[in-house]
Amino acid sequence: MNFDTPVPVRTLVLCTSCGRPVQLELAGTSGVAGYDTYNEFLCPHCRKVNFPRTAGRILAARVAAPA
Repeated sequence: MNFDTPVPVRTLVLCTSCGRPVQLELAGTSGVAGYDTYNEFLCPHCRKVNFPRTAGRILAARVAAPA
């Protein structure tokens, strides 16, 4: 196992504009280790910019799979 490269983490958030679920893929830490920081992504549904607080930088934003 390689500990040099962080494993991407997936989390589910709601778009602040349209309210639909979005799956974010996060990697690494973007600020001080252990603290959430504001990041941005474009909602794949409505294409509006969102600024969630996440524990790492956002690599990808995808339409969340139905549960």
